[in-house]
Amino acid sequence: MKVKFVFMLCLVASILFVSCSEEQTVATIVNFFDMKDCQAPVLLEVNSTSSSSVSLVFDEEVYPIESSFDSMNIKALGCVLEVELPFTLTPDSYYDLKGRVKDVCGNSNLFSVRVWGYNQNPASAVINEFSTKGTENQPDRTEILITERGNIAGLVLYDGVPGDSKKSVILPYAELSTGDFVVVYWTDKLPSTVSSTEHVVYVCAESESSLSDDNGILTLTSSPSQGSRVLDCAVYSSFTSSQYEGFGTKAVLTRVEKAREENWWLSSAINSRTSTSTRTMCRYPNSMDTDTADEWYICETRGQSFGKENNGVPYSP
Repeated sequence: MKVKFVFMLCLVASILFVSCSEEQTVATIVNFFDMKDCQAPVLLEVNSTSSSSVSLVFDEEVYPIESSFDSMNIKALGCVLEVELPFTLTPDSYYDLKGRVKDVCGNSNLFSVRVWGYNQNPASAVINEFSTKGTENQPDRTEILITERGNIAGLVLYDGVPGDSKKSVILPYAELSTGDFVVVYWTDKLPSTVSSTEHVVYVCAESESSLSDDNGILTLTSSPSQGSRVLDCAVYSSFTSSQYEGFGTKAVLTRVEKAREENWWLSSAINSRTSTSTRTMCRYPNSMDTDTADEWYICETRGQSFGKENNGVPYSP
């Protein structure tokens, strides 16, 4: 009888747990016997709201343990925690913020998160051209087109997706106008032959690791902060691999699946098979940003146009 009683008790507790979970948007771990939440709050987003204020978004209502925030001014607003820093941050600088919060059941979370400075006039931008089969003379590059004037400080270009990338480049402080360009060299230093001008900013990745030749994903975001807005995305594949849906490796497929789940990319990949160091993958001039391969073409041989408008002439074998 004792064994049967314990079995029935566990069964009832399991049923109650499943019923509770189905009604919640965010899954919660519950103590089977007292039905209390026993999962610590999870930090979802970090948003700089001014040069000295930060908004932290959690997955549930939180309360700050104020002694852990080093005398900062804190305000709890349900799932959001507003923090006033005792100093100001420029758009291209950061601060590692630490603190502890708890939920209504007393579960606490000690977090440490990098907070980037507030860009009060951010530029809007898209990925406009890129090469992935670079040579010593024509290294891998990615061109970003400014679609709405503003400052590019803090924009991030990922070889991958936020939180899962091989490398990333944080853009510097620069005021640019609509139609201007940023050209990122995936090299450890810029060639001596290039220098930034009024309409083109050149940046290097400070890394020797080039882009994947055939299969990959590039993502442009509004800031390095967790949960920042994705501005644009480009998925490419040579469609020659028989593994992982043609993307060759599980790592690349996982990043592409993330982009699909978040609606950053809405079609099959850009076909990179015929691209070379000078036959680059280009966005058609004046095309709409549809997050699909329809906007893209392989340009004619030696038709690369980094730092100026794409010529719109596709490669013809």
